[in-house]
Amino acid sequence: MTISAMTLSNQWRTRPAEDCFWTVSDLLKSARAEKTASVERDYHARGLTLVTDGGESDGLFVRGDGWTAPLGVSHHAFSQLAGLAKAPAGYLRSLPAELAADCVSVGLARRDRDERAVSLMANRETLTIRALTGENYSRLWSADLLEMVVGAMDASPSRYVTPPAWVGFGGVDDGSWSGPTRKATQADVGEWTRVKVGDTIRPAGLYYSPHDGRDTFAFFLNTERAIDLPRGGTGFRFLMLWNSESGAASVGAASGIVDVVCGNHILWGMRDVKEFRFRHVGDGLSARSHRELKSAFGVLDAAPWESKILKGSAEHILGATVADVDAAAVRATRLPLATIQAARAAVSARDYGHTGSAYAVASALTEYAQTLPRVEERVDLDRAAAKLYSITAE
Repeated sequence: MTISAMTLSNQWRTRPAEDCFWTVSDLLKSARAEKTASVERDYHARGLTLVTDGGESDGLFVRGDGWTAPLGVSHHAFSQLAGLAKAPAGYLRSLPAELAADCVSVGLARRDRDERAVSLMANRETLTIRALTGENYSRLWSADLLEMVVGAMDASPSRYVTPPAWVGFGGVDDGSWSGPTRKATQADVGEWTRVKVGDTIRPAGLYYSPHDGRDTFAFFLNTERAIDLPRGGTGFRFLMLWNSESGAASVGAASGIVDVVCGNHILWGMRDVKEFRFRHVGDGLSARSHRELKSAFGVLDAAPWESKILKGSAEHILGATVADVDAAAVRATRLPLATIQAARAAVSARDYGHTGSAYAVASALTEYAQTLPRVEERVDLDRAAAKLYSITAE
């Protein structure tokens, strides 16, 4: 997932009504129910076959050695099954169901007899396979991740909200939304949102869809501890997090500062973005995620003293000339000179105050990081920017 000002809005725009929740408690309840209904078993790929339902629906089902009945397969799990059969999932979906089933079954039968088993995860109530993962896969249930989040929020002295969202773009209902709505009240609004009292809003910002590989996404805003920004105005700390229980994506989170969240869930004035993400491999995934979330909430809760740090970084001039500023930024961040120059050039039209200040260079780095395709590059730049933001705090 590439973090940008549109990340939250893209979720608002593409998630169906059944994926959306009003409250984090409702989201957690759904995730708990899915975990309870799920079962995990190890099977050898050679012992699995793909069959049709024998009717006109083109339905595909998985049979296993010793099973009493076949299981349905989700869209994401079908892709994983196709990978085990060493066949392209997109091409298989274009074939008639019986031909696709035969291709996958032949591919699975050719797997090495001595290879390790794969872990099959299915919902025992819907009788649907959600995931087929390898021996090194480490699952983090969204219910467990959300338990960590709820615990952190309960222990926090701050108030966290998921900003309201309009039903349609610009607040205009185009009839495409089929889910619940209500009118925004005074409790829903503040200087951190462009939604007004009386606007029609819908559940958004909290998503869970166990039938979809991207299943979990959540967004929270610390509305109680505002940050006075160096160039005037007020900012608010946000936290977005995501997880996939079926191996489609990493578990991770991003935090930063945002000026305002519009009703389309676009994040305006996003800056100082920091990310963490873990692949679903190895032991201790839950513990690592918990540590990072606690740290993220610690940063969000510390918003008032951050105002002083940001103001100090805006007043700290790195050098008298462009060359001096670049050299000082390189020393402070250990980034290549070309990266510093590219970041400053990419945001040269933005008003971050004195272009030679630590704040301006750090803001340029965090904004530039959001344009990079590789997660590792973005995280490296976010960490480097953090050193500049806090350069006067030492």
